[in-house]
Amino acid sequence: MAGEQRTSAALKRVVDSPPALLGVVAAAMLALIAIPVYKKHQMKNPASEARAAYVSLKSQIESPTNPPITLPQGSSAVVEEEQDSALRRDLFSPMTRSQIRRAENKPPPPPKPRRPELSGIFIDGAVRRAVIDGSVVTAGAVIKGYSVVEIHRDWVLLRRGDSVERLRLGGK
Repeated sequence: MAGEQRTSAALKRVVDSPPALLGVVAAAMLALIAIPVYKKHQMKNPASEARAAYVSLKSQIESPTNPPITLPQGSSAVVEEEQDSALRRDLFSPMTRSQIRRAENKPPPPPKPRRPELSGIFIDGAVRRAVIDGSVVTAGAVIKGYSVVEIHRDWVLLRRGDSVERLRLGGK
């Protein structure tokens, strides 16, 4: 009974004292947050485990202490240079686009034609001029395969074959 009264009195002092109560609540919240975070960091990352296994196997394969592989008499093994280089590549580092193209033996795609850039328009009465890719042009002029159809206050109309494009000042 005396022990219960002491515990009850101590608990009452903690509850009645705001700083002590705040400390108890803070400790409980910290425990609720910190324990799952700690456990999360303790878990193994599957990618790092796979990479460690790969590095270990790679070092075992390349180790000179391993006896060489011998084939039974009468059997043959052909290892192509391409397969051999693929085995030497680090499986966990991504290939670049140029490496992929070389592996596929495909030529790179042709570059897309760059759309002309309108950087200025000059209107003086009936005379209209536009600055396209650094060249001053008038209606009817041809620049980089595009013919200038119309020049307006803030845009120019270009035609290339069957397609028509509108260039706005500021590239909009």
